[in-house]
Amino acid sequence: MDENKLKVLKDINYKIGPVCGLCKHGEFTADMWGTCAEHKYSHLKHTGEKRDLSIHRYGHCKNGFRLGSTRADSLQKFREFLETGL
Repeated sequence: MDENKLKVLKDINYKIGPVCGLCKHGEFTADMWGTCAEHKYSHLKHTGEKRDLSIHRYGHCKNGFRLGSTRADSLQKFREFLETGL
């Protein structure tokens, strides 16, 4: 990464947070919307088994986040900006 870019990112305290798009439970296509394999619900208008919860790629929840290893790898040199503890 360019040293000047890295300096500015650090100067502005740039962080990458625990969003659904980085969570191993999030399942997405190329779209911004996907499903969460960790949280399920019973749909009131339909019968059958519980469904995976619909989610947005940039959303997050307060429990259940697990960083997906391939998703973390996709951050490449930006991985150092993951919030502490992820």
